[in-house]
Amino acid sequence: MRDPTVKLKESKLGKHVPKALMMDELELLRDSCTSILKQALMEFFFTIGCRVGKVQKLNRSAIDGQRGCVNVIGKGNKEREVYFGSKAHIWLQRYLNFRGDMDAALFVTERYSVWQPFAFVIDNV
Repeated sequence: MRDPTVKLKESKLGKHVPKALMMDELELLRDSCTSILKQALMEFFFTIGCRVGKVQKLNRSAIDGQRGCVNVIGKGNKEREVYFGSKAHIWLQRYLNFRGDMDAALFVTERYSVWQPFAFVIDNV
């Protein structure tokens, strides 16, 4: 006798929805930032909700401070506008003014004496 259940496929599990931060957790995270770079990164990530890889590839020219938005390349190589708040804009301006260089990259690391692209920064935030 054949077992008909052998041909059955297991049902798919639902996708896991990430847990959002509570406001007090967000404030603790903001308070833990020890540099202008870390504060700018934290505010920027929190408001735009993009992945690290997308932010890592951003240049200064992608930022539109007047409108409070940035152009990012998404899935399928499609460009989209993502908006950020005034707090993120203020920290970005502080960070860029503090940096004092003309590197095209939006975020660079402060680990070395010469500013380097932002590959090492995220690990410490």
